[in-house]
Amino acid sequence: RGEVLDLHGEAASAVLRQWRGAADEASLPKHIAIIPDGNRRWAKQRGMPSSFGHHKGTKRMNEVVQWVLQDLQIKYLTVFALSRDNVSSRSEEELRVLYDILAVEIEALAREPFILESRIRVKVVGEIPAGEERLARAVEAVEALTHTWGEGGTLTHCVAYTGRMELAAAARKVAEAVERGELASKDVDEDTLGRFLYTAGDPGPDLVIRTSGEKRLSNFLLWQSAYSELIFPPVAWPDFGLAELLNSLDEYRGRGRRFGK
Repeated sequence: RGEVLDLHGEAASAVLRQWRGAADEASLPKHIAIIPDGNRRWAKQRGMPSSFGHHKGTKRMNEVVQWVLQDLQIKYLTVFALSRDNVSSRSEEELRVLYDILAVEIEALAREPFILESRIRVKVVGEIPAGEERLARAVEAVEALTHTWGEGGTLTHCVAYTGRMELAAAARKVAEAVERGELASKDVDEDTLGRFLYTAGDPGPDLVIRTSGEKRLSNFLLWQSAYSELIFPPVAWPDFGLAELLNSLDEYRGRGRRFGK
């Protein structure tokens, strides 16, 4: 796919719309989840600070969000924007960069024309640390603006998030409901727990893409990804372009999904 490797803007959108028009609807994922890995390594390979990689990765994410939700008309896109595990392992300086980038980008979503015109719902799940007031305000504003939308799709950013944290929070909510007499313990099943997840109401991802060649979920959507197809492009996230997206979709379409059967 060298001919589409470096396409951007309207040229890229045209290729994607043409591909979407030729694809069998049933063969397409309804929900894509992305672990955008490799920003720091990409920057280091170029002799640049990690902040350079994060900024480049953010620019790439802005493109991919539009490609997936607007051009391909995939209904759900979930992004692992920041793992809570990373919060404890990154320097204060790098975390400051990451939180500032996230605040700016989430503020921008509330003004993004394609989000507004397509009425895309934007959600942010996880536990934003105390003191990150600008990020918290940005999240509150975009969620308030879009919470009744969804006709054009749903974009979920997982920030300071882990799958285990989400499951623990859901289990606590189930226990509290039982304690209040709203739920009988004998009635607790998989569907019950699912209703208390951060992502309640959304389908699990059909396709999980993790870049940079690392082949693990790293505590991302552990419950929801039970039957997801996993694809691991070798490129770092800033280099994940149109060709890599289409290759991932073609690989997904070529798989026979059995959902554990």
